[in-house]
Amino acid sequence: MSDNKRRRSRIKAGFEASIMIEGKAIPARTIDMSLKGVLLHCDREIPEGTKCSLRLGLGPGLRVTIDGSVVRSASDGLAMDFQCMDAQSFAHLLQIVRLNAPDPDLIEDELAEPAFDSEGE
Repeated sequence: MSDNKRRRSRIKAGFEASIMIEGKAIPARTIDMSLKGVLLHCDREIPEGTKCSLRLGLGPGLRVTIDGSVVRSASDGLAMDFQCMDAQSFAHLLQIVRLNAPDPDLIEDELAEPAFDSEGE
């Protein structure tokens, strides 16, 4: 993990994705992701603070859906902070991150630390 404030390792990831806002799908492509958030390419500017869901189609009948909010929207990408996902989506996300991490054991170590401050992040 880098020396910045991130608490989770990021992996490079070029998945086709959709950002769901009020029932509408906006096409996107992931740049990098962690267990806590994602950076995406998106042809639309979405204001910071917008509540949304990320959808990743991993195969026939296999989809990851994660609720979150936009924390940054700039020319280099849209950053989304993850806030809620079901157990199956977390299991798939964990597997994606673990398989693509330079040090999969580090991912296991990170799970022992809370991703959120007790006051909220």
